[in-house]
Amino acid sequence: MIFTGSSALHLEQNDDLVRRMRKKSITPLNYTQHLNLKYDIDAGRLSNELRELIFSGNIDNAVTSEFEANNLLINCIDYSSTDWEEYFKFGGFPILFDKKTHREICEDLVEITERVITKDMPQIKEISSENKSNAKRILRYFALQQPAELTQVNLANFLKTSTANVNKILDLLEKTPLIFHCEPYAGSDKRVKKSWKYYFATPSIRHALSAKVGNPLGGGLMNMKDCFWKILSHQFCLIFPRGNSQISQYIMMQIKRQMLIF
Repeated sequence: MIFTGSSALHLEQNDDLVRRMRKKSITPLNYTQHLNLKYDIDAGRLSNELRELIFSGNIDNAVTSEFEANNLLINCIDYSSTDWEEYFKFGGFPILFDKKTHREICEDLVEITERVITKDMPQIKEISSENKSNAKRILRYFALQQPAELTQVNLANFLKTSTANVNKILDLLEKTPLIFHCEPYAGSDKRVKKSWKYYFATPSIRHALSAKVGNPLGGGLMNMKDCFWKILSHQFCLIFPRGNSQISQYIMMQIKRQMLIF
């Protein structure tokens, strides 16, 4: 059975059902799934080989699969050379494939996020009208900031509320799940002191929210690297359960160090 929206959140919070069900979360499309649905291009093998490259260092299979994937893209008449950037800014949701303009996509994404806050979040926990408004302001604030610049104290000052209330709202937003967090890779004492970094489920949500307030994310190498890092972070959070978060944090830190030099 497939449950979406409020129904899925209600199941997630039902203690009796949690013990009796086996669930599989349906996340926004990764780029391989995007290619498959939009262009009927099967690049799944490349995803598997890249994962093997990261975890085992086997580069030969990844190079071969990359060459094959490039040939598929080159020979696809409908594929655009700007599709990668289009995916960053407007992708992740099959329901938006039939939209004719970028403006329509952004408007729909903003509407989806607002509906999640007003209708879905109260299914998790009772939330006041003021905190619904605060949740929307937090998402807009996230959209205009870099993850490293965000702290609970900054958000509390921005919203003129307590850090405890900010943490409550962030926890609810993660359960929706519009956002997710990455903890710092450090010793136990520093992990307690350092703030978590929060990311959107897809860069397209961040782009839509920033565009709504008149500051759409531009292109350029640095911004593309930032978007790529968010997608990579999300994929590692999906691969590793909470208990292995230190493994994913270590691997992501090593990859990020390499990204800083190119």
